[in-house]
Amino acid sequence: MIAGILYLLSAIMMWIFLPPSLNKKIEHGKIKIQWKDFLSLLQNKKIIMIYLIAFCVMGCFVCTYNFISYVLMTEPYNLSQTIIGFIFVLYLVGSVSSAVMGTLSDHYGHGIIIVISVIIQLVGILLTLFMPLIVKIIGLAIFTYGFFGVHSNACAWAPQSCQNDKAQVSAMYMLFYYIGASTFGTIGGTFLSNYGWSGIVVFETVILTIGLILAIILYKKKE
Repeated sequence: MIAGILYLLSAIMMWIFLPPSLNKKIEHGKIKIQWKDFLSLLQNKKIIMIYLIAFCVMGCFVCTYNFISYVLMTEPYNLSQTIIGFIFVLYLVGSVSSAVMGTLSDHYGHGIIIVISVIIQLVGILLTLFMPLIVKIIGLAIFTYGFFGVHSNACAWAPQSCQNDKAQVSAMYMLFYYIGASTFGTIGGTFLSNYGWSGIVVFETVILTIGLILAIILYKKKE
């Protein structure tokens, strides 16, 4: 809550103190916000599906890393918080994924790569159901690889999919992206409390399946 308040204050200070943009039409000293452009984005079905895919995969990604620590601190693992902290080194897998899956999209298109990446993410989260620690870590690595494959392609594809201001398209993408993180990253705690880690996996499997269906629909459309 404190961090949220600080972010809000920072945004207000930026609005007040930053100099006006040189590339926007100025009216009475203020930047005219093109609300019609934002609303037109919401009428573009392809863009909305890309946004919803980002909403789903980012929500699951944050949910996983928010709550996997609680599982690893208990029986039969009993890992210390220090050791568990090294799990986030798996984020480096994302750097590899972004590069590899981005290159593949140049040859095969964003649509099919997003479909494959969501499937990889699904396989990864299902592997974390197995008890051996090494299998859980491998599952997390695969899950992370799949997530960054989706994100790198969806983030690049969105601005290419319409004639709107690219900054607006990207801003709306990030809005959906982080709303998904906040929503599922919080709701997942209820599933963990009531059903354990298997509850998290079932919850995310449903969300990722929805994302996969959207990705398949997008793939069948012309890029």
